[in-house]
Amino acid sequence: MIFPIPLHLNINDMKISYQLTLTAFGAALFLASCGGGKKEDPNAAKLREDSLMAAEKARQDSIAAATPKVVSIVETATADGRFSTLIELLTTAGLVETLSDTTKTFTVFAPTNDAFAAFDQKRLEALRTDEKKRQELTDLLTYHVVSGTLMAADLGNYNELDALDEKVIKLTRKDGATMAASATITQTDIACANGVIHVVDKVMTPPAKKGKATPPAAPAQTTTTTTTTTPTSTSTGRGGNQDVTTTSTGRGGNQNTTTTSGGRGGN
Repeated sequence: MIFPIPLHLNINDMKISYQLTLTAFGAALFLASCGGGKKEDPNAAKLREDSLMAAEKARQDSIAAATPKVVSIVETATADGRFSTLIELLTTAGLVETLSDTTKTFTVFAPTNDAFAAFDQKRLEALRTDEKKRQELTDLLTYHVVSGTLMAADLGNYNELDALDEKVIKLTRKDGATMAASATITQTDIACANGVIHVVDKVMTPPAKKGKATPPAAPAQTTTTTTTTTPTSTSTGRGGNQDVTTTSTGRGGNQNTTTTSGGRGGN
């Protein structure tokens, strides 16, 4: 409700009337928004609740879309276009299920498509198509896999690793980079749900013989040596203090002893 301003009011009275008008107008709006004290329509309340829930779901979906999803090694490599040749060969060798198992963890040194392109193509084609060479293909691929998750920081503790084919992968360092066998690790720590992928620029050829990796050396223990020093005390002066020098010499238990005492007040 709006109250008219009387014409006979002075300026101060007009200010008061103006404030009252605004107050009354605000109260009217509040009552209108509350339905004049009536109960809210249940349908309107339901629509508002549904709208709020939809807005919250959209917010959660947006957060989920912005957060990278951690999936298995095979899913991660498949989504990355650099490893299509590796995925094809893993499928041929029947290793996809092994590296998809999320109850275990693996560290994979994954050669890129370019790495396979630089590999002996005649041999690669034979590994792809010749059933008799299926075990050779399996050995080649599992030489790139280590049981357990070893991040880049962990690799620095090892000089040798046990591959799944029971061959030894030698790790070396050159110009600040880590090399696995003859391949250089070009990217590290691609996290997966069941391990980690390190990208290598070359297909690693397994050695002819099986072996066992040498475990990393245990950190050296620090030994603390404690030296005890016996203090030497010399007293001189007066009033009961004395200087004493004792010298003992002799053979077979006999000894000559000279004692000299000096001082005042008690000598």
